[in-house]
Amino acid sequence: LNAQLFGTGLEAETAQWTLLQDALSTQGAPIVLVSHKPLYSQVDGSDLPLNAIPEAASREIEAKTAGAGVILHISGLLHRHKSVERAGFPRMWGASTAYVCSHERMSRRNGRIEVGMQSVTLDGSRVDLDFVPVLEAINMDIRNWLEPESGGLKDLLAGPSPISVAPVD
Repeated sequence: LNAQLFGTGLEAETAQWTLLQDALSTQGAPIVLVSHKPLYSQVDGSDLPLNAIPEAASREIEAKTAGAGVILHISGLLHRHKSVERAGFPRMWGASTAYVCSHERMSRRNGRIEVGMQSVTLDGSRVDLDFVPVLEAINMDIRNWLEPESGGLKDLLAGPSPISVAPVD
C-alpha cells in the first residue's frame, strides 16, 4: 500500500482502494499487507500526525480487512522493531536498517531500538516474526537531530531552504 496516497483524494488513492478491495475479495491464499507507514503509530490504535497512515484510512483498512484472510501487516517508518496483535492479526513495525533515534519524543513508540532486519516466516496462515540483529551495522543514534540548534532535522526544517527556483523566461 502506498501510505502517502491515503487521505489525498487523488485518483491514485481511489485506484488503490479499488486494488485493495479486489485483493481482499479474492478467495485463496492468505494476504500480507505491506506499507512504509503503519496503520497506527500507537498500540492503542491512535495516531500521531505524520507517523502513520491517516487514522480515518487506517480504520477503513481495518474494517475492510476483517475476516478477509489478512494474516500480517508489515510496516516501517518508526525505526523500531515491534510486533503487536490488533484486529485479529499481527502488525510488525520493521526495525531500521540505517539508524535509530532514542530521543524522548520517540519513546512512546516503545519497541526495540537497534539496527537490524526482520525475519518473516509464513506457513499457510501461521506467521512467525523475529528480529535479526545485523552485527556489521553501526547503531547510529540521531537523537540530536531533534534538538534545536544541533544542525539536525529540526534546524533543516526551520531554516531557509537551500533550494531556489530560477524564473523561467
